[in-house]
Parts: sequence; structure tokens; C-alpha cells
Amino acid sequence: MAQAPQDPDVDLTERFIQFYRKYYSDDIGRLAQRYPNEQRSLYVDYDDLFRFDEDLAEDYRKKPDQIREYAEEALRLYDLPVDVKLGRAHVRLRNLPDSVDIRNIRVHDDHIGRMVSVQGIVRKATDVRPKITEAAFECQRCGTMTYIPQTDSGFQEPHECQGCERQGPFHVDFDQSEFVDSQKLRVQESPEGLRGGETPQSIDIDVEDDVTGKVTAGDHVTVTGVLHIEQQTSGQEKTPIFDLYMDGVAIEIEDEEFEDMDISEEDVAEIVELSNEPDIYEKMVGSVAPSIYGYEQEKLAMILQLFSGVTKHLPDGSRIRGDLHMLLIGDPGTGKSAMLQYVRNIAPRSVYTSGKGSSSAGLTAAAVRDDFGDGQQWTLEAGALVLADKGIAAVDELDKMRPEDRSAMHEGLEQQSYHPESEILLSDGRRAPIGPFVDSLMDDRAEAVVDGVDCEILPVDDVGVHSVDLESNETEKIPVDRVSRHEAPDRFVRVTFSNGRSVLVTPEHPMFVDEDGDVETVAAEEVTEGAFVPAPRKLPNSAEPRSLAPEPHRTRERDVRLPESMSPALAELLGLLTAEGHSYAGSSHEIGFSNQDERLLDRVDRLMSKRFGLESTDVVGDCGTTKRWISTKLYRWFESNFPEFMRPSTEKRIPEAVLGASEEEIRRFLVGAFAGDGSVESESMAFATSCRGLAEDYADALLKIGVASRIHYDEAEDSWKTYVMGDSTATFVDAVVDPADDRYERAEAFADRSTETKRHHDVLPTSAAEELRSIKRLLGVSLTGRFRETIDEGYGVRVETVRSEVEALRSRIETVRADLSSVATLADVRKAVGWSGRQLAERLDGVTTSTVHYAESGGYDDEKRRRLYDAAVESVRLALGEATDRLDELDARCDLRYYRVTDVETVPNDGEYECDWVYDVTVEPTNTFVSQGVVLHNSISISKAGINATLKSRCSLLGAANPKYGRFDQYESIGEQIDLEPALISRFDLIFTVTDSPDPETDAELAEHIINTNYAGELHTQRTKIANSEFTEDEVNSVTEEVAPEIDAELLRKYIAYAKRNCYPTMTDEAKEVIRDFYVNFRAKGSDEDSPVPVTARKLEALVRLAEASARVRLSDTVTEDDAVRVTNIVESCLRDIGMDPETGEFDADIVETGTSKNQRDRIKNLKQLISDIENEYEEGAPVDEVVSRATTELNLDESKAEQEIENLRRKGEVYEPRTDHLRTT
Repeated sequence: MAQAPQDPDVDLTERFIQFYRKYYSDDIGRLAQRYPNEQRSLYVDYDDLFRFDEDLAEDYRKKPDQIREYAEEALRLYDLPVDVKLGRAHVRLRNLPDSVDIRNIRVHDDHIGRMVSVQGIVRKATDVRPKITEAAFECQRCGTMTYIPQTDSGFQEPHECQGCERQGPFHVDFDQSEFVDSQKLRVQESPEGLRGGETPQSIDIDVEDDVTGKVTAGDHVTVTGVLHIEQQTSGQEKTPIFDLYMDGVAIEIEDEEFEDMDISEEDVAEIVELSNEPDIYEKMVGSVAPSIYGYEQEKLAMILQLFSGVTKHLPDGSRIRGDLHMLLIGDPGTGKSAMLQYVRNIAPRSVYTSGKGSSSAGLTAAAVRDDFGDGQQWTLEAGALVLADKGIAAVDELDKMRPEDRSAMHEGLEQQSYHPESEILLSDGRRAPIGPFVDSLMDDRAEAVVDGVDCEILPVDDVGVHSVDLESNETEKIPVDRVSRHEAPDRFVRVTFSNGRSVLVTPEHPMFVDEDGDVETVAAEEVTEGAFVPAPRKLPNSAEPRSLAPEPHRTRERDVRLPESMSPALAELLGLLTAEGHSYAGSSHEIGFSNQDERLLDRVDRLMSKRFGLESTDVVGDCGTTKRWISTKLYRWFESNFPEFMRPSTEKRIPEAVLGASEEEIRRFLVGAFAGDGSVESESMAFATSCRGLAEDYADALLKIGVASRIHYDEAEDSWKTYVMGDSTATFVDAVVDPADDRYERAEAFADRSTETKRHHDVLPTSAAEELRSIKRLLGVSLTGRFRETIDEGYGVRVETVRSEVEALRSRIETVRADLSSVATLADVRKAVGWSGRQLAERLDGVTTSTVHYAESGGYDDEKRRRLYDAAVESVRLALGEATDRLDELDARCDLRYYRVTDVETVPNDGEYECDWVYDVTVEPTNTFVSQGVVLHNSISISKAGINATLKSRCSLLGAANPKYGRFDQYESIGEQIDLEPALISRFDLIFTVTDSPDPETDAELAEHIINTNYAGELHTQRTKIANSEFTEDEVNSVTEEVAPEIDAELLRKYIAYAKRNCYPTMTDEAKEVIRDFYVNFRAKGSDEDSPVPVTARKLEALVRLAEASARVRLSDTVTEDDAVRVTNIVESCLRDIGMDPETGEFDADIVETGTSKNQRDRIKNLKQLISDIENEYEEGAPVDEVVSRATTELNLDESKAEQEIENLRRKGEVYEPRTDHLRTT
């Protein structure tokens, strides 16, 4: 125990003060400055405390509540650098060296009352609500205040008044009471770590104050806290059973992805070589569940599902999935579950779940109302599909899933759009409020407008935007595919960014934000202040000269020389005129310019003379000189080409001819505009204007030359200012400030100061700091605490810092790689990379820390030490490859700029914002466009009970289901044999029937395969478990060869990840023809008037997805004729299995689409008409016996089929029984 024998309390407090002075003096100083509004906790790393005093650290874990009091008392007594008292500040210990599995928490392990950390998924989270910690009671008789501390055991009231000593009555004075934010979480074990059949266990966690509201359902977290027990009750009686719960101290959100594939150059070489092999498809099939005999076509389809197609979009504005959905229906014991499990293990990211579900949320993120969190309230609960984003969700026993979960799998998109006044910048320089712009397009092309669900859609081919490809971070001009308008909601959300600009969107409109290093989408109403939003560093410009409209000459007017196209000199002139010019139409027509600066007056005069051949008429006044160029023709020409300049000063904009021009022309425009509207202040450079629209135009024009800016309204000057951001000042001065300008030296000096000063304008999100720390750990670099404040406070990291750190870590990789070539022992390997024994053990399968240290000390035999050495070297090499890839990704993130969200505001659809429609544009393939200086996009969200969450469900679904009545009957339609909604069945691209039919030849081959598989398993097990096994390794390998996968599972995972990351195939004409002919020929089978529809257009989309996936298997960017033939064969086979009416032998798409074949529909219609005819002949309705009798003779139905169809009609409510064994139609 870390106690002094004389006065342990004083000693422990003093020890913590010493600890703070040594490790956390700067952190406490920052806490003091920010307390209590910005920061209320000091986070202490366990490793720091352990290095300072091992006994004190262990005591903190064993007696956390007691020791924390000393730690917080020491914080209060600490000699603070500012006059602030940290009376209620918290000390939060985190980063414990090990975590406890939730299912392994035990009383006999002394977990109760100790500080532990657990890992898992947040399955439920309540809202953050106030909790009273000290209640102030006012006596209603004498007014005396009594303060009673409150605990979780129940609300405590005073026994009597401390003033009049009477027993009340009392009133709680909430203003005098103390409250704290509180929240309850339920954290469940991650399913991928469980053994088959195990149910995930969970623990409830109470969090308070500044750690509330940090996580949501679906987050992967590590929670550090104190473990407690609470006695269960049965009614009013206490029971001997106790529940476990935690008081959360610190929460860290882990990487949400199950597996990020790190692919080395060696892997790429092996993958490319493998892709060129002629039997690659056979090898792929042989790599899927080799222990399961047969099912080659099903296995090929699973491979195609793993590779998936390319995501596209429909004309109605919704997303065409590239993911492939596949369903296996068939008899029990045919290996469906085993194949699902195998595919789940191959997929780089995947989740396996049973249809019964380990969570009541099933597949989706659902809002659930229950008693979790003290009383009936809505909580958010995450399901499996949230965890399988961009992977595979393998759902077994799909038929046993809850109907509400099944319906979530084919839920439609919610509408996500802009308020009509939202201005968009088009690639040709035009700016327009999106509402009037889309309305005018639809009015002009009314015949082309398509009616959608509560919306109207117009395909367009003459509109372009600036779009960011978030895969490559490149910005380019891309045409808009379609525009649309939709019914407006009752409210909007305005999101404001740190560049001073904002967007007004529907609540579910997706906003791009940084999420743990990835750019993800979050519904606008869920965006939080401080979130990092991506933005381009520069907008692309035109490479072609911008033509200008001519102006015809009219009789007797003075002729003027007019330019035919934009030029840098004309652009500079327009900049000067936009800033200080005017136009006038009255008794004469003129273009004018007013200023006091003789240099500018002379510059404008020379530009006008050179461009137009006109001399000015000058008027000198008290405010300076006004130059007037009087010409009706010149006025008309300006009005035609630059109408934005001709407006009053409060409405002026940059001409679209300028914003759509070349970079040099835009630069020269800014030179002229800054000469007139610019200012160089002591700590800023800015454009000033009375028009907000012009301030935003300046920001867009600056972005066109790669200069970052922000706009701000200056109330004192009643003007809008566009400030140049500190990191862009040098670029701005070089490009825009004229050396002849009197302000040039001041501007240059300011740029020099800005370069020398570490400014935090150009930063990467906080996740970059977390990634740098993680990579440092991976490379054995000791952490200095450099980024601790950044991570704790959620600050950004300067791009220069990131690039410097990346370069240093790349050097570290080369050093380790060089050292690794000369190591001879296990200890040398560890020393080369700087890992602890624990770090090395964690990266080796089945190896503990003690194993590493024992081997290093000479333990074990030479062979085992050699195996450990080889494994360690390989582990380090893999770590270096992983670090290289992660550093490349981090470096690539610097290609984007990030702004922060400064405000999120709800705006009602009322008053000045009232509208009937909202509007959107669709851009393919990036599905992004730049607006207000940031990147905007679309996503999928779900909503219920006012709780919203982003549903990242871009996954492939692999389902398995059993027939409703046990075994598969090939003579009944699929709709009658499986208990699934037709709307769900029809969403599957491929449906296979997996049957168990006796066949002597097949059964013999199957038996041989199963026996050999088990024999191989016996040999392998004996070889590994028994030291003196009689079987050699060669003997085992020879037997297991036929059940081993053709391609190693790890390599196959990397192959799939590499293909999906790098291959985006397009159709060849030959492939298009094969798919088109297949579809048309299949449809032709239903051309007769009474024939069923054999296949729908939905299958055409499936064929395209499958063909794209087939091309990806070869790492090809082209879908060939062979790909098309391959997938049409698969689809035709599936259609023969499940799309053929067993009664007629005809293909009928309605079997899958509606669950009822055309033959059945005709039969039902005829039977219902027969019942109607018979019921008219009998007062009490149609006798069942009579209906069955006449159905067999008139409708050619056998008796059992007739009785079955009558029961179906009765179940659907289309007939009823007015009395026993009599029927009437409804």
C-alpha cells in the first residue's frame, strides 16, 4: 500500500501533488484556464501514474473511490498559475494496461469495487438528463433552507426543518440545488469475439458530467470505471441475487471497422500474379468452404458477392446499390450455415447473426422504449447492419427473423434536399438560388420532367458543378445528372462553418464530417458543433477562353471597340469597377469609377483606353475624382456580358464570366478588386463590401486560386469582410497585392509574420493526432504527450505538423527495416522495433508476455525459439507495411482542408423561410459537390420517436432460410414454402435452392469427401496435440491438401479488398449485347397474351452488378463478353430453380416479386368468381362441398388444391363463413 505510517491522508494528497508537478503541470494550467465551461476533468494516464509510483497506481485500481478523493483534493490544493479554484473538477484515470471481458467478471477475482476497463459495442444509450446531487429544501413554514446530498439509492428528503424543527412541508428550490448531467449506457460484447452459439453479454454503465453525450448506439468503446453490485428486487422484496454495473470514469471510442486491410507491395505482386492465372475463377470457388462438398455455382456467386458491383444512382435521385444480395433456401443439414460462416470469415468486414437476433434491434439501428435508464423512455439500440458497413451481413435463419427487422432491409430512402434560397456555384461561374434555378429548368423542359414519389425529377446535360472525389481527394468539374424538387418538411437545419458560411437543408440531409479518420455522413440535425467538415483546397478553372457576346452598332451612336473574349486586363478592369465603379442610365449612359488614389485612377484610365478606345470625362469633387465613360453601346455591352456589375452597390456580384474564366483572369480580377475594396490591417487582410453575396463571391474566387478565406459581418462598419486565412497570406500577397500598391510592404510584412506564427487555420481533424499516436506505438516510438491536449480537447492538428511527423515516422520505418536485417535473437527483434514484451505477444497468435520473456532468457528448445524468432520478424515486417499504408493515407488526408461546424440551428418552415418545395442536384459518380466552400453529399438515415442515427448499411446481405414446412418441395412455388415477405425476397439478386435429394453417385462422392475431411482433421489434430504423433507433417499435408482452400484465406481477403479499392469496371459493347439479348429473349417467353411475365427489369440490374463483380475478380477495369456469359448462366440457373411455375413449367417473375404466380392468380380469381356465383344460388352462402365439387370439374383443380385455395382466400379475408361450411365473398 502506498501510505506513509504517520499521516496517510496527508501523504497521499502530497504524493498526488508531486505527481501532478512532474507529469501534468501544463495540463492543470490549461484546465484552470478553461474550467468550468470548456473543461472540467483532468485525464491521467495509468502508465504515467505507474511510472511515478507503482504502489499508488495499484491502490488506485484497488480502491478507486477512496484514492480518487485524494487525487481530486490534491487537484484543489495544487498551486494554480491563475486565480481559479478547481472545486468540482474531476480526475479521470484511463488507459489501464488490460481490460476485463464482460462475461469473465467474477466476484472471486475481486473485480467488485475495483477500477477495470471493458470493451464492447454500445447497444443502448439514453438521452443526457439532469441528475440532482444536492437538493435544496425550503421550509414552507419558516423559509429555512436545508441541503441534503442525493445518491442513487433514492431521493432523500429532510426529516425536520433545521430552523423551526417542524416536519415540513418542504419545497425543493431547484435554483439552489446542484445538478449534474447523467446518462446510462449498455455496453455489449463484440459478437465477432464469441464462440458459436454464445449469447453476447452486456453491462450497464452510469456516466456523469462531461463524459455524457460522447457516444451513441453502435460505437465501439473502451470504458474505464468502477465496478459495483446492486441487489435485485422482486416486487417489494429483496433477493439474494445482485446485478453488476459500472460507474464510468473515462470512455474512448475505438475504430468502428472490424478490419482495415493493410496490403504490402509483396501482397499486391502476389495478387496481380494470381489474377492473371487462367483458372482464377476455379481457384476462387475452391477457396470457399472447401470442407463443404459441391455447390460450385453457389460458391461462385458468393465470390461475386464478396467482390460486389459498382455503386450507381437511379433517375429518381436514389442510390443504385453495387452490393449483391444473395439468399440460400433449402433443406436442413445441407451446409447453408457453414457456407455463411465461411464467407463471413473471408469478408474483410462482416457480421454474422441468426435470424432470431442477439439484439432486439435485429438488423437496424432502432429506437426502443423500455425501462432502461430509469423509467419509460426512448433509447437508441444498434443492430447488425450498422456494423457491416461496406462488408457482408450474413443472416442465418432469415425466416425466423422478426417482421419489423425484415422490413428494414428494404426500407426506402428519406428525402434530403436544400432550401430553395440556398445558392449553388456552377462550374461555368453562374450562381443561383437552387429553387428558382431548378424551377426555371423544369418550366423550360416540362415535357422531360419525371413524376416521382412526392417529387419531380429532370435529367439535365448542360449543368455542371465542382465535385470532390473523396477516394482520391481530387476536385474537378463534373456534369449534373439530374435536378429534383420535393415536398418541403416543416423545418430546416442551418449548419454554419468556421469559414463564416452556412447551408440551410432538410433535417435528414447528410453532411460530410470526419469520423475517426474517415469522412462519413451524418444527418444535418445530428451534426454537432466542433465537427470537422472537409473542403477542397482549390477549385478548378476553365482552360478555354471565355467568349463574350457582341453588341450590334446602332445608327448615329458613337462606335466602341469591344473585346470578343475575356482577358487578364479586362478581368482586372472588372475587379476595379466591381469595387469602386458604377453604371448610370438616364439622359446619357455611362460607366464610371470614383477614387482618391491617382495611381488607381490612372490605371483604370489606361485599361479603358486600351480595351475600348475611350477617353474619360473627369469630375473632381471633395471625395475625389470620378471618371465617366459615356457610351450607350458600351453600357449595353456591359449590361449584356456583366449584368452583375450593373446593380446597386448593395447587390453587386462578381460577373459569372469572371468566375468561369481562367485562373490568371480570376487572379487579375482579384488584383483590381483588392486595389479598390481591399484592406491591410495590423493582423489581417480582407476585402470589404456592403453585399454579403459579393463577400461570398470573393471567397469563391479566392478558392479558385488556392487561397482560403472566411467571411464575417463587421457590425461597427456595417460591412461584410472576406478575410484571408493566415496560412494563405503569403500566396495571397504574391498573387493579388500589386507591388506598386502603397500597402504592399505592410502586406508582405504581415505575410512573413503569418508564416512564422503557428496558426491553427489549416488543420486536420483530431483523429489525425490519434492516428499519429497509434502509428508511433506501432513503430515503438515513445509518446511525449505532444498530442494529449489536442486529443483531450478535440483540437485540430496543423497540416505542417502532420507532414513533419509523417516524414519522421517514414524515417523510423527505414531505420527499423535496416536494423531488422541484422538481428539474431528474439530480444534483438524487440529492441529493433522498440516493442515491449506485451506488445510483441499481442501480435503473435497464442503467445503470452511470459512466453516472450522466457524465450529471450534462454527458455524452451532451439526449435521453439526459432519459431518465435521467425514469427516476431514477420510480425515486425507486417507492422512496418501497415504503418507505411497508414502514413500514406494520413498524408493523402492533407490534400483536403477542414473547417469546423460553429453552429447548428433549427429553422421552422415559416415566415421568410416558408416554402412548398425543397431542391436537390444529383452528381455521378462522386455524388458530391462544393457549396459554400465545403463538400456536400447524400446518405441514408433512419428516424423513429425523435431519435435519429445515420444508418451506414452499405453492405451485402447473405441470407439463409429453411422451407416453411421443413424440407424443400420442388413442386410448390417459393412463395408458398418460405415465410418471408415477397417485397423482401424480390430484393435478392440471386436465390439458390439447396436441396437434399437422394442420388447414389452424388451420395457416394459426398460420403467420400466428408470421410476424407474428417480424417484430415483427425491427423492434423493429433499432429498438433500429441508430441510423439506417428504421422509426419508431409503425411498430414498430403491428406489435407484436398480440403485446404486453393487460395489462403488471408490472401483472399486482401485480394478482395484490393479489387474493391482499385477496380471500377465499365461495360464493353459485347458485354452489353449479351446481357441485353439475355433479358430480351427471356422476356420474349412471356409475349403471348396469357403468358406470365418471365423476368423483370430488377434482374437486369442484378446482371450488371454480377458482371461488374466478375470483372473485379480478374482485377479488370472492363466487363467482357465472358463476364456477361458467366453471370447470365448463373442467373438463368437461379430462375429455373425459383422462378418457374411447377404447375405450368413457365418462367414467372411474379413468383419472386409477389409470392403468387400468374397461374395461381388466375385460379384464385376464377375460384372467387365461382364462389360468388354459387352463393347467389343459396340463401346461407355457397356450401364448401359444392364449391370443391364444381372447382374440380369446372376449373380443373384437384380436391386438395381447391381446399387449399379456399383456405388461402379465407385467410386473406376475401371470403368468410356466414355459417359453418358455407362461404360468401367480401
